[in-house]
Amino acid sequence: MKKIIVNEMLKYPKSKALDILKLIYQNEFGCGHLVKDESYCLQMLEDELKTVTESADALFEPIGNGYSRLNLSAAKKAKIPASLIARLFYLSANRCDGEAKGFLENVKQLKILCEQNELPFSMPEIESFINEWTKSGCKPFSHSDKYRESYNPAYRVILSKYENIIMPMSDIVNKSSNKNIVVAIDGRCGSGKTTLAAEMKEVLKCNVINIDDFFLPPNLRTEKRLNEPGGNIHYERFTDEVIKGLKSGKPFEYGVFDCREMSIVKTEVVKPSTVTIVEGAYSLNPHFGDIYDLKIFCDIDPDLQKTRIINRDGVEMYKDFESKWIPMEEVYFKAFNINDKCDYVIKANQELKNKFLSLRA
Repeated sequence: MKKIIVNEMLKYPKSKALDILKLIYQNEFGCGHLVKDESYCLQMLEDELKTVTESADALFEPIGNGYSRLNLSAAKKAKIPASLIARLFYLSANRCDGEAKGFLENVKQLKILCEQNELPFSMPEIESFINEWTKSGCKPFSHSDKYRESYNPAYRVILSKYENIIMPMSDIVNKSSNKNIVVAIDGRCGSGKTTLAAEMKEVLKCNVINIDDFFLPPNLRTEKRLNEPGGNIHYERFTDEVIKGLKSGKPFEYGVFDCREMSIVKTEVVKPSTVTIVEGAYSLNPHFGDIYDLKIFCDIDPDLQKTRIINRDGVEMYKDFESKWIPMEEVYFKAFNINDKCDYVIKANQELKNKFLSLRA
């Protein structure tokens, strides 16, 4: 917390004690106190964006404890839809796990910095605020007049986990504004494809189809087929059941293959949606043709990949991945240059890298 406070003062040197206390409050409580409902979030945001001037400032300012401030002027310049910002704000508010006790503990760090003369605030000023804040029922509070005059703050507090995926989601929302679209999430095992798809499903309220449901059945696993890059996916069935279904614009069904049963065990029904995500390694198999409006590749370093797979599946299962599944994936990635064909690359534990391939005409 000390580092966050010091960095805040360096960036906003005209801050008053009230502004640092607000930072600490947001670090603990996030944005839940401002949220009535999602439509209200959007209405308030749209009104505020009308007064905001575009800027090239940083899009995010991390404030710790899993929260970040999303700069509205930078978001406006980046063409991030208001509906997406409001949705992220609303979902972030639902975390709602802050406590007055946690806030007061972090205020102690502020007091220490003041006692050490590292900050220009008086202890009586801070104590007076805390007493009044406690009496008021620990209600939220605003920035100081000086801060607003000096910095004209315009932001939304959202969960930091959205930082690395806001731009592809923005692309998806913009592309789907006048048509239904299909998005691919391909990449290495253990790189977070399923987690990414789940987060996007929550935010975008979209369909997700897992390519794992189309692993090749035993009767088709010939040596020739398994030596074919991407051949361990039943791409014929995917084409017949999913691609045709998506193109029809009507509800459709597909069979779910279970690797433990080595057979199709159930049927999934897919209703038309503005956005459909196809998730999993081999999602970008060339046999599927040009069906995707946006392509995302999830990458990961080998050491982290090993750790994740062992934690998820155990040491013995990792041996299968190491000797069989990982090499098969790598052959596929290399044969079809999958990484470079994607619009976005998200590397585990690293920042999102927008490759701007979506700008190709």
